[in-house]
Amino acid sequence: MDLPTLGRDALAGVISAIVQIAYCISFSALIFQGAIASGFSLGLAALIMGTVVTGLIVALTSTLSPADAGPDTPAVAVMSVLAGSIAAALAAKGASTQAIILNVLVGISVSTLFTGFLLFGLGALRLGQWLRFIPYPVIAGFLAASGWLLITGGVEVVTQSNLTLAPASWALLYSSTYGPQILVGLVFAVAIVFLRRLVPAYLALPVAFVGFLVIVNIVLFGFIHDEAVRNAWFLPSIGKLTLWWPISAVMQHEVDWGVLAASSAEIGAVCGITAISMLLDVSSLEVARQKSADLDREFRTNGFANIIAAVLGGAGGNLSLNGAILLEESGAA
Repeated sequence: MDLPTLGRDALAGVISAIVQIAYCISFSALIFQGAIASGFSLGLAALIMGTVVTGLIVALTSTLSPADAGPDTPAVAVMSVLAGSIAAALAAKGASTQAIILNVLVGISVSTLFTGFLLFGLGALRLGQWLRFIPYPVIAGFLAASGWLLITGGVEVVTQSNLTLAPASWALLYSSTYGPQILVGLVFAVAIVFLRRLVPAYLALPVAFVGFLVIVNIVLFGFIHDEAVRNAWFLPSIGKLTLWWPISAVMQHEVDWGVLAASSAEIGAVCGITAISMLLDVSSLEVARQKSADLDREFRTNGFANIIAAVLGGAGGNLSLNGAILLEESGAA
């Protein structure tokens, strides 16, 4: 490999890392909110571990290289539902916050493990091609539902409250505390779209993320002197970022397997949605690169990556369409 190629690969890797870390921070805040917000740091560690494991294995084995992998947005949206289901059931039993967080993490690891078995099984039995027969309306509904969960989840991250169909639950959106925060979030989303027209597409998200980070902090610390108002814009203290190990957690005998069994529908949804999401990513990447992938091999390698990630305490992930395109557009070979 010559020096210019190595340099482009390194630059693409740095850009990809910034984007993936931003995703992991956002996903952890989405999953660990409300009563379990103190689990943010453990959730972030699990998401980063899952990104490292799946990213490394997929990058080395994918038939669509250069490729990237990590937790995918539709699956994370359902993980947030899984976390909420486990947390609500354990809170009703009077469990401590720490025990609830531990069980949520175990639930995510179990869903990651089963996802790995499902993906590997589809590839081993050469059933990947059959998933291509999923009708477009089903895929469209899947994407729409995932998007809605992410939108409402983002608002819930800001307000730290659950949104329901009751109008009273939406009153916080118009308050002086949360209204400006939601407005900044909307402006950020729109800014990404416009930035794609001004800078190379692969730089839009990193530039928006870093740019808004700097601007918002300058405004908050330069012009707002009320510390309580300022603190409402930030996550609470997250403590030390440490890894967690599922086997050690299970040996502590604090896992409520009855609650996890009652959440089997949500766990199954994570598995199924990850499989569909991966199919969409692989198919879309085939079209973008005008290249056919070995779909069964992709399922096997992604399944193996999820199994390893589950054992190491990582959250599930799969080949990322956006990540792969970002790598290619930023010059990676």
